[in-house]
Amino acid sequence: MVKVAISHIFKTLAVGSAFLLLGCMGKITYHSCQPIANQIWRNNDTLYFQVDSLASYDNLSLQVELRTLEEYPYKNMTLIVEQSWTDWPKKTDIITLQIDGNHKQYINPIYINESVSKPIYINKASKKGMIKIYHYMKKQTLKGVNDVGIRIEY
Repeated sequence: MVKVAISHIFKTLAVGSAFLLLGCMGKITYHSCQPIANQIWRNNDTLYFQVDSLASYDNLSLQVELRTLEEYPYKNMTLIVEQSWTDWPKKTDIITLQIDGNHKQYINPIYINESVSKPIYINKASKKGMIKIYHYMKKQTLKGVNDVGIRIEY
């Protein structure tokens, strides 16, 4: 009898913990990253992300992600993010991502700074679209950029 009660309590706690963890996770509807060739990003190298379908939710946000190598010489990066969605005018945002050189991951033979991101609002009626990203830095060529990505959450 006691074993059954303890077993029931553990099962209840396990199921409750699983629901709690799932409830805390962001609901990702789209996620894509693009590597930067030779870790050198020129200001005319535009990245394109094609979003073919997107569910309608009230609070969609676009997270722009960036990972840099140890040799990236700056503490931030300014990006231009252009959103073109069907039936909506083009929207352009200028964002600056702060890069903290103290948070590095060792991946293969290189150190990569953890991904930094910043949210941007997406209109709730958006379904299909194109997102273009390019850097807006004084230097035309940036060394040490590993990859850039986007994540759309609700």
